[in-house]
Amino acid sequence: MRARRTQKDRRSDSEEALLNAAAELFAEQGIEKTSVAAICHHAGYSHGLINRHFGSKDVLVETLAVRCQQSFVDGLDSSSAENGREAIVTAADEYLKAFAPASPMARCFIVMWGAALATDAGHESFRQVDEDVRQRVVVWLESGVEDGSVSSQVNLSAFSAMLIAMLRGLAAQILISPENIDLGTVRREVTSFIEMTISKERAR
Repeated sequence: MRARRTQKDRRSDSEEALLNAAAELFAEQGIEKTSVAAICHHAGYSHGLINRHFGSKDVLVETLAVRCQQSFVDGLDSSSAENGREAIVTAADEYLKAFAPASPMARCFIVMWGAALATDAGHESFRQVDEDVRQRVVVWLESGVEDGSVSSQVNLSAFSAMLIAMLRGLAAQILISPENIDLGTVRREVTSFIEMTISKERAR
């Protein structure tokens, strides 16, 4: 016999459905054009559920922004990499693969990031997660310097910022014009760029 679902379980399921619905709609039509009613309808719930669970659309947007970003942070798994340089290459490649084809959450991430550039809403959450990702890249670089796979001449913080900017810009291009982007070639070029930029050979 299946265990009886608790109120906490039902609340968690409905919040999950609302967030997934919001991600799909934001990815399709943007944040401003998506109404609370549309999100609830898409999720299969009544109009007032967002206010009961999140208090407002703004809080839902903030919650979803954190989730979208965290999904990318969690996806940067380089645990199988043999050295620091390989960890960065693997993470960058996994990042790009998330956009071909793009999941609603991946597309939503780019849409919400773009919206954060035009308004104060979301700036803090994106700033914090970006700092976390940059720091993760720095840790990999430091590990690479220690194991000999990364040149000690690399400016760790600068390269970290450049890498994130490159990957995010490429992701946006893939979403905007996928038919004009050869993802396989782009992935190979990104790998070559990373290895050329941070390997010990650059110091010679």
